[in-house]
Amino acid sequence: NRASGEMQQLLLRTACCGRVTVKFAEKMTGNPRAGKLLEELYARHYFTYRRTGEEVSYVYHALFREFLLDRAQGLWSAEELESHTRRAAALLESTGEVDGAVGLYLEAGDYDSATRLILSEAAKLLSSGRWQTLGTWMRAFPPDFVERTPWLSYWWGISLIPVNQAEARRLLEHCYR
Repeated sequence: NRASGEMQQLLLRTACCGRVTVKFAEKMTGNPRAGKLLEELYARHYFTYRRTGEEVSYVYHALFREFLLDRAQGLWSAEELESHTRRAAALLESTGEVDGAVGLYLEAGDYDSATRLILSEAAKLLSSGRWQTLGTWMRAFPPDFVERTPWLSYWWGISLIPVNQAEARRLLEHCYR
């Protein structure tokens, strides 16, 4: 409540992502000072961690992030939240951050976009041993949606072959039919 309006907007608009880059923050807020604000949060130890790598990114402490998400739900309408979440997902997708994008599409109920992205990435996920990620995503869909989308059933079934052959067979037989 004591933070400036500019800082509050930054926090609320970037809390939907686990990891926030300066570019992402600038695009989500429309504020060219977003990077300076993130660095200020980090420097003052306001529940913000900095990660270095190809690109500097910031991560909010999990409890702080949950607080911000709860605050956004209280301030924004359901339509505003959904629109914001879809916009963040599309932005993450455009930068190649598939995991974050799929999670946000599912959260926003944009199952068609999530499906499109999952189907384009499923083979890569499985070849790198990330079958659990695929399963987590599949369980986030409404069950009838997966049943109506044979390619989702197929990739889910393929991902389960090493660990649950009975369920894998059921899913693969379903998508075959």
